[in-house]
Amino acid sequence: MAKNSTTGMLIPKDIPFGIFTRTIGALDSREVIGAGFMHKAGNHNDHVDYDPPNYSLVYVISGEGDYVDSSGKWYHLTPGCYLQRIPGCKHSSFVEPNGEWRECFIDLGPRMCEALIGMRIIDPERPTGKAGASQGLVDEFAMILREIRKSSDFQLPTLLPRMLDLQQRILGISQPSKPDQTRETINKACLVLSHDLEQRIDLREMCRENGWGYEKFRKDFQDATGISPGNYRIRCRMDKARGLLKSSDMPIGQIAESLGYSNIYEFSAQFKKNAGISPRQFRAS
Repeated sequence: MAKNSTTGMLIPKDIPFGIFTRTIGALDSREVIGAGFMHKAGNHNDHVDYDPPNYSLVYVISGEGDYVDSSGKWYHLTPGCYLQRIPGCKHSSFVEPNGEWRECFIDLGPRMCEALIGMRIIDPERPTGKAGASQGLVDEFAMILREIRKSSDFQLPTLLPRMLDLQQRILGISQPSKPDQTRETINKACLVLSHDLEQRIDLREMCRENGWGYEKFRKDFQDATGISPGNYRIRCRMDKARGLLKSSDMPIGQIAESLGYSNIYEFSAQFKKNAGISPRQFRAS
């Protein structure tokens, strides 16, 4: 294996090595926020088949190592890479011999992690990536650590936006970007699918009119949004329905008709499947 590379990233002098975690909520709450800096000597086997209780985003400062997911796939890590420890996703990690591994990280509780997975901010299928070596990122981890250590219990929730902003920028930096043409196609499709909701759209016809290959379009759309084009249009209808139910006195049957449903029963079944409660219950809530 190649020797550890030198990146020039430095750990601020006032930052000690260790983990600093604070619980948010009741004594038995599993929701936490935390941060830390770790130094691991070479030939260190860290967490073999480990199922983490919390979510961690780890940023590599120096050294080299390997992350092995539950399927046995290996990912080689160098300075500027990140790895994610996700509850329910077992993994193993190893530090290269003769190396000096230094990392910084933030921790979030399992419910927050579940919510971020649901919003597709965290992708369990992409546990590692490369954000690039940046002293600025190291300094931001250090700033969050300082705030966690000194904040009162009442101040702790205000740190979450800063932590999520750092996390999303690191994950966003490393995401492979779609070609410009593909992005334009998806953006145009989203605009078409989110308008004229009372009408039925033939996806194959829409693709023919725009010169898009149907199967490629469906795959690209699913990859970009996480749902199929048909389900995206249903989601747009449900978003519009929520707004109408809360902001207007329109009868539910009229709302159903305005969104292209043939009858109130079809609309109600779709709404309950999506929202978990009936339109009438949602309006009264």
